[in-house]
Formats: sequence, structure tokens, C-alpha cells
Amino acid sequence: MDRAYQWYRRAYDVGKSDSSVYWGSAALRLGKAHDEGEDCTQSFQESKGWYSRAVVGLSAAVREGDSWYRGALKSAEAGLARAEQEVSGKY
Repeated sequence: MDRAYQWYRRAYDVGKSDSSVYWGSAALRLGKAHDEGEDCTQSFQESKGWYSRAVVGLSAAVREGDSWYRGALKSAEAGLARAEQEVSGKY
């Protein structure tokens, strides 16, 4: 695994005890990495899990007033929908 992936993973783990913006953003990056196979194994199942976590974290951040993250939330939702479609095989 590449160092960037490891740093995002560490940010997710450390951020879990902090703001949902931190771990939600890190989960989005990890979902994209698995979606595209960047710095890790490509896996739509893995990306689905990370995108799902990102949606939870970023949704909480937006609800708490961090409207800046609406774009990231939309990206996470789109990634999750795409990963779910890939995993199900229904096109």
C-alpha cells in the first residue's frame, strides 16, 4: 500500500474520536482509493463500505452546520450508489 493510503487510514482511525468531518473526509478518500485501485487493491465491496462511512460522517457534519462539506457528501453518495451497483451487478 502507498503511503497516502496509509495516512488516510490513520486519519480515519484517529479522527473517529474527533469531528465527523475528519473521519468522514478520510473515509471518502479511502472509498475513492478502493473504487479506482489507487495505492490499494481495487475492490467495489471495500469502496462501498468506505463510502457508506463517509456518507454517515459527512451527513453528520452537514447537519451540524458544516455546509462546506455538502459537495463532499454528494460525492460520497454518488460513490456509494456506484459501488452498490457494481457489487450487485445490476446495471
